[in-house]
Amino acid sequence: MRDRSSNRRGFSIIELVFVSFLVSMIFLGLVMSITQMGYSQTKSERLFTADMLVSRLLETANQKPYDTLSEAPRTEKFSLNGYEFAAKTEISDLGPSLSAKRVSVTLSWQDRNGMHTHARALVRAKPR
Repeated sequence: MRDRSSNRRGFSIIELVFVSFLVSMIFLGLVMSITQMGYSQTKSERLFTADMLVSRLLETANQKPYDTLSEAPRTEKFSLNGYEFAAKTEISDLGPSLSAKRVSVTLSWQDRNGMHTHARALVRAKPR
Protein backbone atom coordinates (compact mmCIF):
# COMPACT_ATOMS: atom_id res chain seq x y z
CA MET A 1 0.00 0.00 0.00
CA ARG A 2 1.21 3.46 -0.86
CA ASP A 3 1.23 6.41 1.45
CA ARG A 4 -1.39 8.91 0.31
CA SER A 5 0.55 11.99 1.44
CA SER A 6 3.37 11.26 -1.01
CA ASN A 7 1.00 11.51 -4.02
CA ARG A 8 0.19 15.16 -3.43
CA ARG A 9 1.87 17.50 -5.88
CA GLY A 10 1.28 21.15 -6.89
CA PHE A 11 -0.72 23.81 -5.12
CA SER A 12 -4.08 23.65 -3.42
CA ILE A 13 -6.98 25.80 -4.60
CA ILE A 14 -6.78 27.93 -1.45
CA GLU A 15 -3.10 28.70 -2.10
CA LEU A 16 -3.87 29.70 -5.69
CA VAL A 17 -6.76 31.94 -4.65
CA PHE A 18 -4.62 33.60 -1.97
CA VAL A 19 -1.71 34.24 -4.35
CA SER A 20 -4.09 35.54 -7.05
CA PHE A 21 -5.63 37.94 -4.53
CA LEU A 22 -2.19 39.13 -3.41
CA VAL A 23 -1.00 39.72 -6.99
CA SER A 24 -4.24 41.56 -7.81
CA MET A 25 -3.82 43.89 -4.82
CA ILE A 26 -0.22 44.69 -5.80
CA PHE A 27 -1.23 45.34 -9.41
CA LEU A 28 -4.14 47.55 -8.33
CA GLY A 29 -1.82 49.55 -6.05
CA LEU A 30 0.63 50.10 -8.91
CA VAL A 31 -2.09 51.22 -11.32
CA MET A 32 -3.54 53.65 -8.75
CA SER A 33 -0.07 55.02 -7.99
CA ILE A 34 0.70 55.65 -11.67
CA THR A 35 -2.69 57.32 -12.16
CA GLN A 36 -2.14 59.58 -9.13
CA MET A 37 1.33 60.54 -10.40
CA GLY A 38 -0.15 61.61 -13.73
CA TYR A 39 -2.85 63.68 -12.04
CA SER A 40 -0.31 65.31 -9.71
CA GLN A 41 1.91 66.23 -12.63
CA THR A 42 -0.99 67.84 -14.51
CA LYS A 43 -2.07 69.74 -11.40
CA SER A 44 1.49 70.93 -10.80
CA GLU A 45 1.75 72.08 -14.43
CA ARG A 46 -1.45 74.10 -14.14
CA LEU A 47 -0.40 75.69 -10.86
CA PHE A 48 2.99 76.61 -12.30
CA THR A 49 1.34 78.13 -15.39
CA ALA A 50 -1.14 80.03 -13.20
CA ASP A 51 1.61 81.36 -10.94
CA MET A 52 3.67 82.42 -13.95
CA LEU A 53 0.68 84.25 -15.42
CA VAL A 54 -0.20 85.98 -12.13
CA SER A 55 3.44 87.05 -11.74
CA ARG A 56 3.44 88.46 -15.26
CA LEU A 57 0.24 90.45 -14.65
CA LEU A 58 1.52 91.82 -11.34
CA GLU A 59 4.83 92.79 -12.91
CA THR A 60 2.98 94.58 -15.71
CA ALA A 61 0.98 96.51 -13.10
CA ASN A 62 4.16 97.27 -11.18
CA GLN A 63 5.77 98.77 -14.30
CA LYS A 64 2.86 101.12 -15.02
CA PRO A 65 2.99 104.69 -13.78
CA TYR A 66 1.22 105.04 -10.43
CA ASP A 67 -1.45 107.41 -11.74
CA THR A 68 -2.48 105.02 -14.54
CA LEU A 69 -2.95 101.94 -12.35
CA SER A 70 -6.71 102.41 -12.25
CA GLU A 71 -6.79 102.06 -16.04
CA ALA A 72 -5.61 98.45 -15.90
CA PRO A 73 -7.92 95.91 -17.55
CA ARG A 74 -10.30 94.40 -15.02
CA THR A 75 -10.88 90.99 -16.60
CA GLU A 76 -8.90 89.14 -19.21
CA LYS A 77 -8.96 85.69 -20.71
CA PHE A 78 -5.81 83.77 -21.55
CA SER A 79 -5.03 80.55 -23.35
CA LEU A 80 -1.63 79.32 -22.24
CA ASN A 81 -0.02 75.86 -22.50
CA GLY A 82 -3.33 74.39 -23.61
CA TYR A 83 -5.28 75.76 -20.63
CA GLU A 84 -7.94 78.47 -20.49
CA PHE A 85 -7.55 81.03 -17.69
CA ALA A 86 -9.65 84.00 -16.61
CA ALA A 87 -7.81 86.79 -14.77
CA LYS A 88 -9.49 89.42 -12.62
CA THR A 89 -7.46 92.47 -11.60
CA GLU A 90 -8.65 94.62 -8.71
CA ILE A 91 -7.08 97.92 -7.74
CA SER A 92 -8.04 99.50 -4.43
CA ASP A 93 -6.87 102.71 -2.84
CA LEU A 94 -5.49 102.15 0.66
CA GLY A 95 -6.48 105.62 1.78
CA PRO A 96 -5.11 109.13 1.56
CA SER A 97 -2.92 108.76 4.65
CA LEU A 98 -1.03 105.81 3.14
CA SER A 99 -0.83 107.10 -0.44
CA ALA A 100 -0.73 103.58 -1.80
CA LYS A 101 -2.77 101.23 -3.96
CA ARG A 102 -3.25 97.52 -3.63
CA VAL A 103 -3.18 95.54 -6.87
CA SER A 104 -4.57 92.01 -6.61
CA VAL A 105 -4.84 89.46 -9.39
CA THR A 106 -7.06 86.40 -9.14
CA LEU A 107 -6.71 83.74 -11.77
CA SER A 108 -9.33 81.02 -12.22
CA TRP A 109 -9.58 77.95 -14.41
CA GLN A 110 -11.68 74.84 -14.58
CA ASP A 111 -10.70 71.23 -15.08
CA ARG A 112 -12.39 67.88 -14.57
CA ASN A 113 -12.16 68.31 -10.78
CA GLY A 114 -13.91 71.65 -10.65
CA MET A 115 -13.03 75.31 -10.43
CA HIS A 116 -9.61 76.44 -9.18
CA THR A 117 -8.23 79.86 -8.25
CA HIS A 118 -4.79 81.31 -7.61
CA ALA A 119 -4.38 84.85 -6.26
CA ARG A 120 -1.57 87.23 -5.34
CA ALA A 121 -1.32 90.92 -4.56
CA LEU A 122 1.15 93.76 -4.29
CA VAL A 123 1.09 97.24 -2.77
CA ARG A 124 2.35 100.22 -4.76
CA ALA A 125 3.27 103.38 -2.90
CA LYS A 126 2.76 106.74 -4.56
CA PRO A 127 6.11 108.14 -5.67
CA ARG A 128 7.20 111.33 -3.94
